[in-house]
Amino acid sequence: MTSPEVVKVTMMINLLTACIKEYTITGQKVDFELFEKLWCFSFAWALGGLYEKDDRQKFHKEVLERVGAAIPQIK
Repeated sequence: MTSPEVVKVTMMINLLTACIKEYTITGQKVDFELFEKLWCFSFAWALGGLYEKDDRQKFHKEVLERVGAAIPQIK
């Protein structure tokens, strides 16, 4: 599914804001390590969430290879 870049960026910011809000409502501190994880989650869903199943698997593999993470088996 194609969408303008501004939609992808807006979606990522909305997801990140919502994730951070869940922590701040309960009074938990969002340190850099947590922020980084929430940013990656928001990035992956804002971009990868628009892909079909096969393309999601390619996107998943590409992102994990670029960050040097171990690639879990996708069923």
